[in-house]
Amino acid sequence: VVVGSVHARAVRGPHKDGSCRWYWQGVVYDGVNGKGNGRTVWRGWATRPEAEREISGVVYRGEDLALGGTLHTAQPVDTVKDLLEVWLGAQMENPKVGESSVVAYTLRARNLTRQMGSVRLTEVGSRHLNSYRNRRLEGVWIADPRGKKAKVFQKGAPRTVHSELLLLRTAWKWAREHEPPLVADRRLKGGEQQEVKATRSKRTPSRSEVERVIREMRPNWDRLAAQIIADTGCRIGEVASLSWDRVWLSDGVIDVDGKSGRRELV
Repeated sequence: VVVGSVHARAVRGPHKDGSCRWYWQGVVYDGVNGKGNGRTVWRGWATRPEAEREISGVVYRGEDLALGGTLHTAQPVDTVKDLLEVWLGAQMENPKVGESSVVAYTLRARNLTRQMGSVRLTEVGSRHLNSYRNRRLEGVWIADPRGKKAKVFQKGAPRTVHSELLLLRTAWKWAREHEPPLVADRRLKGGEQQEVKATRSKRTPSRSEVERVIREMRPNWDRLAAQIIADTGCRIGEVASLSWDRVWLSDGVIDVDGKSGRRELV
């Protein structure tokens, strides 16, 4: 899609919600015919007509001509939730970031958003990060937004909580270095933990033990994922990023993409 000086293309999708929306990126280049150095002026999930309308608005308002390469997203970056959504969008556009990594980032961001999503970026600090760390490590009761019974905020392992807070700091650093900056020029402190060394059992369960555990699981997607991992040796992230267009039931083949590259498994 080309509107004025903005060249847009779908860089990821379609969305898993079945809305037929793709993730689009609108770029202005300093050369002609879409060549030269580019700067992003808009990005977001949209159908082709919706993307055309969004880009037309950018051109109409003259935002494609703004100095400094202002990034325009579907909403202002005011809260932790906004920051994580914009940062995740940038990772989706980065060709060096694989699908399994995007899935892992999304899961961590979801946990952060559940507890800290409404915190304004001008206020977030060590108090919020320390509170998040403590609540995640201990597991606490939170209100159900649907008005049903209260539920427990899922208890997380120390390494999991550390990785979630590390993702928030990474997103914050990215936003500080963005042009123009999306957050204040300060370091995000708090939430530190004592280093935890992983403990791994050297014992490998037998096939019969694995099958017995799987049989005890509820017949849902978790059980299917465990069965695929047991049968193929896939990593958790590889299974989590599977979509139906990479599964051929008639041939008994799945196409996985992970740390060791893309490969087909029978």
